[in-house]
Amino acid sequence: MVNYGVSRACETCKQRRKKGIYSTFNRMNYTNESCNRCVKASRVCLGYKDDSNLLFRHWDGAKNTDSSTPALAEPSRATPQNQRALDSFFDDYCVESIDRSISRGFLDGLQSLINNAGQSSDIAQAARIVALAGIGNRTNRPDIVHQTKLIYGDLLRSFQTTLLDAVSSNTTESLMTAVLLGLYEIITSTEGNPDQHVAHVRGVSAILCSENSPFDLLAGTDLFQLGNPLLLKAPLEQPHTPGVLCAPTLNGSIQSLDAILIRFNPVFHRANALLPDKSTALDDIQNLKQNAIVLDQEFSSWSAGQTAEWQPRSIGTIRGDQTRSWQSANFWPGNIDTYFDLYVAAVWNTYRKTHLMILDIIVRCLKRLEGNEIRTREQEEVQRLAEGIAASVPYHLTEDLQGYIQGIQAGSDTMIPGKPVGGLLLLHPLYVVARSSVVSPQLQAYMSECLEWIGKNMGIGQATLLSNASILNLSAAFLPFQYIAEGHVLIWAGMLIQPF
Repeated sequence: MVNYGVSRACETCKQRRKKGIYSTFNRMNYTNESCNRCVKASRVCLGYKDDSNLLFRHWDGAKNTDSSTPALAEPSRATPQNQRALDSFFDDYCVESIDRSISRGFLDGLQSLINNAGQSSDIAQAARIVALAGIGNRTNRPDIVHQTKLIYGDLLRSFQTTLLDAVSSNTTESLMTAVLLGLYEIITSTEGNPDQHVAHVRGVSAILCSENSPFDLLAGTDLFQLGNPLLLKAPLEQPHTPGVLCAPTLNGSIQSLDAILIRFNPVFHRANALLPDKSTALDDIQNLKQNAIVLDQEFSSWSAGQTAEWQPRSIGTIRGDQTRSWQSANFWPGNIDTYFDLYVAAVWNTYRKTHLMILDIIVRCLKRLEGNEIRTREQEEVQRLAEGIAASVPYHLTEDLQGYIQGIQAGSDTMIPGKPVGGLLLLHPLYVVARSSVVSPQLQAYMSECLEWIGKNMGIGQATLLSNASILNLSAAFLPFQYIAEGHVLIWAGMLIQPF
């Protein structure tokens, strides 16, 4: 029976009656799509059976402390090369908050956590492979990427051992290691493996939603359950309590964006169940429309209630005659906005892309009920939201925003890539606009070009995949919310940690 539990072997190992290399992770439902036993033996691996319908229950087994062979000491990872990789990671993927009453930053406390854990820790090794994989992708060095994959396999085994030892493991360190492993999978995503980050997403969700969670989430854990279908979703009791996607010292009169996103989830899934079905009763469509209108109003109230520090600021404009083509990631006519920092910009774009998805639902409902195309009010709001995301693109992607504006005025079409974290935070808002049925084809094409540019110049593999929906076998009329939510869980979790 060892091959048929939660820690199942691959189908090849089942046939050979051998247990796979990965066993159940404590608190986390981790799976691995590749069987290392088969790879090492040069056998054809039949992969893992989809057991998504299994019911997982917590089990505490007695640990076997007897060992006839002493463990070998692991070679030190503290080398000058490894330190340079860590320095590159901190520079490329961490956003330090200069005012923690306004911004949480992104992975802001990770450097102090890694310094405390030591260079030989799993979390330090995870940070290194994130940095090196990105460098390998954007410099077209497949040898570097291949080396990170070898390290990744060893790291998974080491991390598994850590998770199984509940007594000695640091929950915060384990959580952030899982986040980094998920980010690594996003960076190394390929056409053959587009969703390898999902296992780590569910691990992050499981830690945050457990009684041993290292964070006291005042707005509840519902936000992180959006990426984990194995967990139940319960409504928030207090929608005005601070959450993850807000200023840390949020005014109590401003509704948390987290709470709206959680209420958006069932409405979106209901829309995708009802609207494609031509036999759906009109009363059901009407009810869906009313629920979407309520969320539309809540989103509008959220944006109107933000403080001055949180508002985007326009610092320039691109005229239509300055753009050589809308099929360039460097140019889109309109405002160029700046923000307090990338965390604030990321929250704004999370609001914009989700509000856009609600408007998409309203328009589709109206078309079914009244046979109307998009109305003026919805069209204006759609345009405002999509152009807001477009106006944030230079802020996220370029190294020197003022130099970029001056270059446009001088007729230059060059954008110097900024830190990869900017592209990482922009992935899913760009994708939503590129696939929305209520956005112009020109703007859709521009967003896809931006995703392609991020993949090429910032080394993020998932950006390349998202720039071409046909790779993921997705139609333009369907927005895969679960795929988007899973990626956002990693981003949101990266906003939790603070320096200590």
